[in-house]
Amino acid sequence: MRKRFVILMVAGSFALALGCSGKGGKTTPGSDNASGGDGAGGAGGGGVFARKKPERKLSKKAKKAFKKVEQDVKAIIEAAKHRGGKWTTSDCEKAADAFAKVARKVSGEKRAVARARFNQGVAYSKCRMDAKAKEAYQAALGAVPTYAPAKVNLAEMAAREGNTDAAYQTFLQAFLARPQNIDANYNLAVIFERKARRGEPAPEVLRRFWRRLKFESKTAFDIAEAHLRMVLARSSAGKDVRSAVLNLKAYTLLSLLYFQQSKKRRHRSKLMLAKLVLKEALKVFKKPMVKGKYCKSPESPTDFDLAAAQLRNLTGMILLRDQRLVEAMYRFEAALKCDANNIESHMNRAAIALGFRGYKIAFDSFSRVLKQQPRRVDAIVGLGVALRGLASTVPPMRRDEFYKKAAAQYKKALSIDPNYTDAIFNLAHLYMDYVNDKDKAERWYKAYLAKPTKYTKRKVRKEVREQIAEIAYQRKVEAKMKRMEDAARRRRDAAARRRSATPPPMGMPAGMPRGM
Repeated sequence: MRKRFVILMVAGSFALALGCSGKGGKTTPGSDNASGGDGAGGAGGGGVFARKKPERKLSKKAKKAFKKVEQDVKAIIEAAKHRGGKWTTSDCEKAADAFAKVARKVSGEKRAVARARFNQGVAYSKCRMDAKAKEAYQAALGAVPTYAPAKVNLAEMAAREGNTDAAYQTFLQAFLARPQNIDANYNLAVIFERKARRGEPAPEVLRRFWRRLKFESKTAFDIAEAHLRMVLARSSAGKDVRSAVLNLKAYTLLSLLYFQQSKKRRHRSKLMLAKLVLKEALKVFKKPMVKGKYCKSPESPTDFDLAAAQLRNLTGMILLRDQRLVEAMYRFEAALKCDANNIESHMNRAAIALGFRGYKIAFDSFSRVLKQQPRRVDAIVGLGVALRGLASTVPPMRRDEFYKKAAAQYKKALSIDPNYTDAIFNLAHLYMDYVNDKDKAERWYKAYLAKPTKYTKRKVRKEVREQIAEIAYQRKVEAKMKRMEDAARRRRDAAARRRSATPPPMGMPAGMPRGM
């Protein structure tokens, strides 16, 4: 099986908390600063951000309404904390109804209505009541069409539903409406990192935007880097856990960005930049709001735990690039101590374990991956390889059982993706070197060569041809040995027939003395 070391950064859920930290750490429901909506600009992206617009102040009536609902929401939050932070449907509906009342009271103030409706949507999002949440966010945009926090959360919901195009367009609209919005910047960076890997160009609207800030953006990599600089400029100064999470995610994605670029010959120096960014990311773990409080329960990780797991996984990836396999394995294990279900770390851990004949470790990791993604073909094939290896740890009479299970995994992968040639090659290898069925092995090797070259690799095709030639040679040798055995058997049979046709010699007469 070809080892695949992959990392996947996904746009996380940015359903904002019901408020942001104000003076003294108090919660202020109704504030839209939590997503960077009205924050001050800063330096980043190679230029100066747009000048801060004066914040529209709420009327006394609106402030009083938000102050009143704040107490109700605090009580709900405290009750949820006693249940481990989980919100019930009743909690979500109570909080949503409270903000709906505020929206009706301040119906004459568009900005206040947008804030109230936005927080109403967040309350519904806490319980994944997506239809009602979407309706509330759209009501917020109906009051203020450029209200960036509502756009960001709608985009996040679209991404979760698999509608990536709609998510991208909404994130883009949120950013252009409020360039300082941290969530929009981070999610756009995630999108453009993926676009860059696929070789897709950067959109002209964003290239023009960054050129106005003196940041020359030519590729999708440049756009992603610019957005991440914006996130780091705004999140690094934050003193709450949410800022630490965004800070860590941004550092990790920026390091990943440089790591991806370093694979190209003309960008080899980017690997050093990736390592330097990771060193900066490690400083986040020393911040007071998270120091010593992370990675306590890997089966139910916090947002910071998830970000820490991604960072450690990427560190392992960079160590793999330097062929430091043992150290990389430690990093993947550390990532799983933060997030026990981190798919990328399980895949990388399993790939290294297969190389060291750690078949039980690989089997466990591939099994964890398949619980989350049952149709992931590379994990299915990896599980088959682990089963094939585990056959060597059982008595000989049980090995066929493991070989049959391994073959079933390979065929399962092919039923999902008929062009997944790793499964075809491993089937042929299983029949050739373990089951000793050359006819089936040859059939699967030829099936590999029959696939279009875009699904195969040149080195593997060369190996397959050599194996087919080896099978043909073995057949010739076996045929020659059979002919020699047949000839020897015919000679033995002829000799036996001659002996049976020749009469036995006459015996001596009875009573004749011996020795005469």
